[in-house]
Amino acid sequence: MLWRPTGFSGRFRMLRKPLLNRLYSNHPVADADVNCLCDRRRSDKTSHRIFGFPFHLAMLAGLMMCFASVPLHAQTGSITGTVTDPTGAAIADAQVSVTDQATGVLVRQAESDGSGTFRALNLPPATYSISITAQDMEKLDRRGIVLDQEQTLGLGQIKMTIGQASATVTVTAQTPLIETASSNNSAVVSSRQVTEQPLNGRDFESLMTTLPGVVTNNSSQFRLVFNQTDDFYVNGMRGTANNFFLDGVINTDVGANDGEYTNLSIDAVGEFKTLTGNFNAEYGRSPGVMILVNTKSGGSRFHGGAWEFDRNTDFDANDWFRAHQDQPTGTLHFNQFGGNVGGFIPIPKISPRDNKKAFFFFNYEGTRASRPNGSTYYDMPNPVMLGINTPNGQADFSPLYRTGNECVTEGTGTCQAYITDTNGNTVRNGSVFVPGTIQYNSYGEVQTGTVYQGNIVPASQFSSQYAAMIKYINPGYRGNYNWGFEPNGYNDELRIPFQDTYVFHKNQYVARVDYTFSPKANAFFRYVDDRQQESDGYGIFSGNSFPVLPQFRKKPGKSYAWSLVNVISPTLTNEVTVGWLHLTQVVDIVPGTSPSTYDKTALGFTYQDLYASTNTHNLAPNLNSGDGYVNISPFPSGWTSTGNTVVATDDVTNVWGNHVIKFGLFADLNENGQEGSWQEAPAFNFGASNQNANNSNSGIANMVLGNYTTVNQTNLFAFGHFHFFQYEGYAQDTWKATPKLTLDYGVRYEFIGPTYTTSPYHMYYFEPNSYNPADAVTINTAPNIPGQAPTQGSIVPGSGNPYNGMIREGSNGLPKGGLNYRWNNIGPRVGFAYDVFGDGKTALRGGFGVFYERYEQNVFNFGGVSNPPLVYTPTIYGGNIGTLSPSLVNGAPLTPASGVLSSDRNGQIPTTYGYNLGIQRELPYQIGVNINYIGNVSRHQMYDQELEQLPLGLTTSTPILSTVNNVTQAILPYKGYSSIHYNKFGASSSYNGLQVTATRRFSSRFTMTADYTWSKAIDLDDVDYDADVFPDYTQLHKFYSAAGFDRRNVFNFQYVYNFSDFRGQNKFVQLTAGGWEFSGTTQFWGGTPCLSTSSPTNDSCDLKSTGNLGNGGFGHIRPDYIGGAPTLVSHTHNVPKGSNPMWFNPAVFAQPANGSFGNYHRNTMYGPGVNNWNMSLFKNLNVTEGVRFQLRFEFYNVFNHTQWATVNNSLSAPNPGTPFSGANAGNAGQINAARDPREIQLGGKFYF
Repeated sequence: MLWRPTGFSGRFRMLRKPLLNRLYSNHPVADADVNCLCDRRRSDKTSHRIFGFPFHLAMLAGLMMCFASVPLHAQTGSITGTVTDPTGAAIADAQVSVTDQATGVLVRQAESDGSGTFRALNLPPATYSISITAQDMEKLDRRGIVLDQEQTLGLGQIKMTIGQASATVTVTAQTPLIETASSNNSAVVSSRQVTEQPLNGRDFESLMTTLPGVVTNNSSQFRLVFNQTDDFYVNGMRGTANNFFLDGVINTDVGANDGEYTNLSIDAVGEFKTLTGNFNAEYGRSPGVMILVNTKSGGSRFHGGAWEFDRNTDFDANDWFRAHQDQPTGTLHFNQFGGNVGGFIPIPKISPRDNKKAFFFFNYEGTRASRPNGSTYYDMPNPVMLGINTPNGQADFSPLYRTGNECVTEGTGTCQAYITDTNGNTVRNGSVFVPGTIQYNSYGEVQTGTVYQGNIVPASQFSSQYAAMIKYINPGYRGNYNWGFEPNGYNDELRIPFQDTYVFHKNQYVARVDYTFSPKANAFFRYVDDRQQESDGYGIFSGNSFPVLPQFRKKPGKSYAWSLVNVISPTLTNEVTVGWLHLTQVVDIVPGTSPSTYDKTALGFTYQDLYASTNTHNLAPNLNSGDGYVNISPFPSGWTSTGNTVVATDDVTNVWGNHVIKFGLFADLNENGQEGSWQEAPAFNFGASNQNANNSNSGIANMVLGNYTTVNQTNLFAFGHFHFFQYEGYAQDTWKATPKLTLDYGVRYEFIGPTYTTSPYHMYYFEPNSYNPADAVTINTAPNIPGQAPTQGSIVPGSGNPYNGMIREGSNGLPKGGLNYRWNNIGPRVGFAYDVFGDGKTALRGGFGVFYERYEQNVFNFGGVSNPPLVYTPTIYGGNIGTLSPSLVNGAPLTPASGVLSSDRNGQIPTTYGYNLGIQRELPYQIGVNINYIGNVSRHQMYDQELEQLPLGLTTSTPILSTVNNVTQAILPYKGYSSIHYNKFGASSSYNGLQVTATRRFSSRFTMTADYTWSKAIDLDDVDYDADVFPDYTQLHKFYSAAGFDRRNVFNFQYVYNFSDFRGQNKFVQLTAGGWEFSGTTQFWGGTPCLSTSSPTNDSCDLKSTGNLGNGGFGHIRPDYIGGAPTLVSHTHNVPKGSNPMWFNPAVFAQPANGSFGNYHRNTMYGPGVNNWNMSLFKNLNVTEGVRFQLRFEFYNVFNHTQWATVNNSLSAPNPGTPFSGANAGNAGQINAARDPREIQLGGKFYF
């Protein structure tokens, strides 16, 4: 059944059925760009495409005709003013013409009403001039009026002069700095700020961190990432609440709410504007910051430019830690180049030279970057242990020998006896045993067996798959078996002096066409093609220990937008915007790589997969020796994820007296397709274990012999098709109640449909209420028999239902998507703007609103397709790789499922209540000051609960485990599952902040923005999904504390200054002294409680201690505070070589008692802050009239001030109550990373 909210128009009801039927029809995935393994698509890897070209055109036409309502984000603005005579009396029927200064096109005409007020509505952001004529008055021309997107620009009182209409009074306008006509809290970053500021990595999103209320935990300003958007936090909100819009179209990838479909080149950005705190009812979809970006447009004259920027190691200072260890500067190469051009489009009779109406803008930018990847070396096993370059091809494991003899501890942890061979001789440490000869004691320890003499294994005993495995591993030696040994005193590993290179490659194309039909209608079309790719010799998302399987990740994104503004009458305006976005993400083998490095058959493997249908790419197996010598565990090559979004908005604005009324609808139709990252090829682990009947007591020897300890492979390849639809409508009134007071009030309705799947694969969820204890399985608690496959902890065959409680979405009362559809998401919004003195120079503004958040698909849905019983990964114990076959699955012990996904079907929509109150004041020298209090509280936020968690301290305070042979699975609440991740909606957060901003924007010589934020962000969890769950869900109030991204004090200062060009002086003076430009960004930030990483999750941020929770092993343990000063006074001075500076004193903490999670509160300790200066110096050289060249020198951390970044937050001790001091201190408290050292970028730009 297709759901829809009530109250939609009849026209939409007629449109909905054929539209959605077409939307959810099957079409094959387009993968024209992918030329490697992904060409071999499975027949079931189809996508319910919403982007077929005929349908796309039909949908655009249909939506434009049928959505006669209002938009979400039109990204236009309005200009208002009051026309008066010299005495201040209102002039009615004055004719107002609005002209775009760049194009010279008359874009709007308006007329003043009885109160003298005129309104030019739905104007694209630009610089305008207005002409006003009235009876018995001289014509007034006012130029240089800068209108931002989503701005209602009040020009205040405009006095005309009595006289003849043939006379003209021309005024160069000073654009008002104070917003007296809107209650929205916003910040604007102009095109000049975007292009003239020193941006490390030239990513305009970096400017977000210079705005009030915005913080990040990133330790580097260099953002060489795939369009990431969740790594900054605004007004205490989670990063996934950030909203990006490009030309009025949503630009956020809804899979994880953490990236953009396309990331616009900074030279294509017209401006971007942020709406934070509280905004009126025409904005929705998510409660976080609204980041509204618009592309540049063409003008009446041809203009453009070209540029190139370069960064490399030779320009940069060394990192403190590398310099401290006498290591050279890390290698980095970053090159960005491109060009753009814009102008009018000459079309006879449509856009002739004397009446230009059509304009274009095109931008290309390429990025080529590389940086060191991993260490400057990696280690490979001594080739003699693999039978390489040895007599008769035998494997020589003598490098495994260590001093002394092999011990038997008899379960005590200390040596009680020595292992002997079959002749009674003690066995040397590191000895390799003949498979099948080892005998174990009752503790599962090796007691005796037959050893290979001299640790030499003859080639005749090698696995039948040996040659294929060697061929698989061999590229790691880089054609040389004579490298030096690892300096550990043994000869078991070679140290390969090689550092892999991470490569980033991007090409972006932007095209825009604007057309003005008449002063009553204008439109634009915009296209962005963002082609980006990264490659890594160690593999993408992989666990390879050496670079033998190079992979790339390709993430091309496309974005289309079309908008039409139509002035139906002087009081009625309609604006429609339609967008389509497409994203395909692929992980695959680097093109040109020989199949003999990854293809199972080409390598020579002959075993049979457990599930041949899963390994459709015929990938070679994962190999893990289990002892650190060999680990080839690549992410599945050929992995694909697709995303398609169609959005439509329509804005109807009606002026009724002193009211500007808006109302309307937003529609978001989304389709995503993704396969899981489960095990497509068999994964072998050869680690030494008594669970392997043919164990040799050496993992690498087991591998050569082919005797695996475990192997697993997923039973099914499932490519999920995920859909959701979201509809939002609102009504908004902006009422000019008095000449000084403007009121904004309205209401927004949001239907946020859960994501559901379509055939052939559907999501399964664990439903606690559907779990029947009477059908529970029995867990085998009998001890394992050493030398045989383990059965302890597995499910007793034939007992109960192993999938007890698993329900397929859309069946047995479980709704599609696993969540109940909610229809009551009504968000009122109110606000006001009060012109205190009536002169437009002081404004008191405030507001309140209720906001709802879109669910994150990755949390709720993508994992649902990998749940049992649809997908299962069996584990086979103890066998030989050469005899692997599908028959081994039959009779294999069924182990409890781990990481099963579940959600609270009655969950609420995450809701935020935002409020703000502030005052704006215009000061001398064109400076505007804004003092704001901004606050919010959020309820029903998502967090992860572990359903299998036992009461805190149960296993440490009671003998319950002794009754089941210490098999924890046997006492868990839901038998048959080892962990169940349950998404709940009970987290809360709050934010209170004082934000002060001073801005000087509209000046040709000097612009600046300075802001200071004093705030506190508190929450229960920082992210939607945190794998490190709370240790006790009955005491959640103890975890409500400072957010992992909380920074109490933040100061930013941005500036651009143009020195004199010395016009009128001689050419030499102009050339040498003129044309200099200076800009910079200075930031002073307090630290955050997130000590060890940029990802603010419980485990990564907070102090973590060893201990025993006694709850089944679920949750984060913090230390006990035992007294003393945690932070050090002098912690970074005179650090000796080989040591790191200290941030906190671990000796004031101790391991907590068993059954407790520590008394040191969450996120109590704050880490290092930021003290950074970025500066740039430009030289502008005028070549000819209208042509200039700009040489740029950009310095990041110009003073090379060392700024500490992360701290080792792991504390370890052997027993409860033991302080973390002396030998137990380890590296805890040590600073282990610094922010970027001084970096320099050189650039050149050519303008015409």
